[in-house]
Amino acid sequence: MIDERILGTWRLKRTRGVDDDGKVLPPPYGPSPNGVVCFQSDGRMYCVLCDGRHELPADEPRQFMSYAGDYSFDGATLSTRVDASSDASRIGGEQVRRVRFENGGMLLAPPRRMYAGVMQHQELFWERVAYKGMEKGGRAGIICPAPPGRSASRASLHRRTSADWTRYIPARARAAPLPCARDRRPR
Repeated sequence: MIDERILGTWRLKRTRGVDDDGKVLPPPYGPSPNGVVCFQSDGRMYCVLCDGRHELPADEPRQFMSYAGDYSFDGATLSTRVDASSDASRIGGEQVRRVRFENGGMLLAPPRRMYAGVMQHQELFWERVAYKGMEKGGRAGIICPAPPGRSASRASLHRRTSADWTRYIPARARAAPLPCARDRRPR
């Protein structure tokens, strides 16, 4: 059974990193982190994170991470069995996070890890942007809201185009949205 407090689509608001001595470090994913995580009631999730700055210093690579898989959540610990990731070393492994709900949001804390050459503890604070629970009859519901004029059924999800999703993208990133692969296919 999944603790329903985690269900929905969440947007990354801020990140924090501290070393073992409690010294505050530069924030993971930069000063303008950008990300979305979606937890479905059928036990599937996906997460995409990146540095949201338009331009980076010449010597600084853009941080990016994405993964998806089946998850379990007991109210305190989130565990995801990764089956797709931008980092191939994560595929087949478990991503474990401590979870707290506070101030109307969700705080995810991965295990201590090496980041930017320093062992650190990270926290990612998320705000919920959409929620839908189980549909009638116990079927897994679509967590993301449907675009205007579209049904929120599972079958409609694959028919959505990049134009449908632009309202969920922060305004600063909407300047030149990338089309979905489906938009480029000949009909």
